[in-house]
Amino acid sequence: MCGVAGPDEFHTGYPDREEPGLDNHAYTNLTATWVLWRALELPHYLPQERWSELTEQLHISDDELQHWDRVRDGLTQRRRNP
Repeated sequence: MCGVAGPDEFHTGYPDREEPGLDNHAYTNLTATWVLWRALELPHYLPQERWSELTEQLHISDDELQHWDRVRDGLTQRRRNP
């Protein structure tokens, strides 16, 4: 993830860059991964009727859930220096 604020209000950018935000910040990436992981587990814990109500209320499509899965998987892949 690029261009995000750090885990506190004091880390909002790099000193040598004009654009705000941090790139690939570990805390933010881990937090996002955890949130997506937990959200994708919900259908296993909720009754089907409640899950259907929730996705309808929040306008969450199957495509959106698949996108969350891809993002989560991308964030958990081990990064190697080129």
